[in-house]
Amino acid sequence: RENLFNSLPCRTEEEVVGGFYVTTDWLKHWVSTDPKDLVDQVDLKGITSQYGRADPSKVAEMKLVRKDAWYTIKEQYKIAEDSTELPASELCVQSVIDECQRRKTLSTESDIQATLKVLLAETPHVSEAGAVWVSKVWSREVVAGKGKARQDDPDGEQVRCDGSGSQ
Repeated sequence: RENLFNSLPCRTEEEVVGGFYVTTDWLKHWVSTDPKDLVDQVDLKGITSQYGRADPSKVAEMKLVRKDAWYTIKEQYKIAEDSTELPASELCVQSVIDECQRRKTLSTESDIQATLKVLLAETPHVSEAGAVWVSKVWSREVVAGKGKARQDDPDGEQVRCDGSGSQ
């Protein structure tokens, strides 16, 4: 067990590239379990992306171990049936792309919401000429891309004015 513990860390670039990811929770469990007691199988679901590779967003929950240490762990403790090996060379690129798209969408929605807040703050009083009233709920549904307003008018044509005051 001590030999395995000492062989875990990757010390060279070759060991990093050839290494495998394991959860920090399992490593903590393994280290804290008495050598005479039974150790749980290695469960990698918590660090596996929906695409079956190591999820880069879970980097704080995983450790990279050397290939020979991984094979020893796999042989001695087994991998849970619904888990799959996670080699360092196969970090999930699609998860990175998905996260970038998610952040871009959030950024766009935040920009739209900020612009609407500024515009709504500068709107004339209801009694002033040219004033219009737009429901906050309707505005939120349009910004979020959902609700009946979005289904009836997917391009937002109903909220555009031609300059004459009519829609």
